[in-house]
Amino acid sequence: MSQSRRAFILNEALLPTVAGLFGFLYFLYAVVVFEKPIPTRVLLLGDSTTIGNVCREVDPHAPQYEQILTQVLEAEGIKPSVEVINKGHDGDSISVLLSSGRYAKEIARLGKMDYIVIRYGINDLDKRQDFDANFPLDYHLLIKRLREDFPGAQIILSLVTPFHGPENDERINALIRQVSKAEDLPVFDAYSPFQNELATGKLSLYYRSYPWNLIPEKKRAVAAPFVHGRKVTVMDGRLDLQLGDLPGWFDERHPNPTGYHVLGLATGKFLSNLMLSQPK
Repeated sequence: MSQSRRAFILNEALLPTVAGLFGFLYFLYAVVVFEKPIPTRVLLLGDSTTIGNVCREVDPHAPQYEQILTQVLEAEGIKPSVEVINKGHDGDSISVLLSSGRYAKEIARLGKMDYIVIRYGINDLDKRQDFDANFPLDYHLLIKRLREDFPGAQIILSLVTPFHGPENDERINALIRQVSKAEDLPVFDAYSPFQNELATGKLSLYYRSYPWNLIPEKKRAVAAPFVHGRKVTVMDGRLDLQLGDLPGWFDERHPNPTGYHVLGLATGKFLSNLMLSQPK
């Protein structure tokens, strides 16, 4: 047999081995490159204090609530990764979320969730007829829908942040605790860490927002760089000395970026302790 013929037969015999090796290497490559780890998914539901749209518009480069929460959870050792989806909505209440069709369109179709944090009550108190009777009923209905659409997800009820004053805030939070007990669900206390931080500095966790047409002419020069739409909106207290004497200047109760850091850190600590305590 000629040398060239023997070489051809040898190479032909090696082909299956080489093909198998390349197939195995491609399989390893596919596992490494294409098989991404499944993240722990967290859904945030609530009103404007959850979504923080004014902060997003005025200070878009600052980390937002869901970004802060993601960072805290990953720093606390939640592996392999975390995905936080913020579905808060300006002016929202539970009854509006359900009756408007927004729940069916925007929430129910989000896919598998591992944890759902709900914070409602601020707008419910203002808008819901017979609040003390209907707010708990609304909450029970929302929980029922969430359990149907996200089986296996751990649902957490959050107390509201300081907003309506101590008496009305506690009125809301007492009903949330009542619902949590009836549903056997954990409660995240968003109120206390926020209130504790407020005690260290006057309204330092809220932004300021004031109608431009109510700014006195002599003070408009200092306020002009902070005009957004028809309001002067500033994320901190830098204008307090010049404008703090205006009636209602300190009335805003939505968190600023510092407020969302407080909220994100507290939420992250609560969730990470919950996650790490559960059996694998």
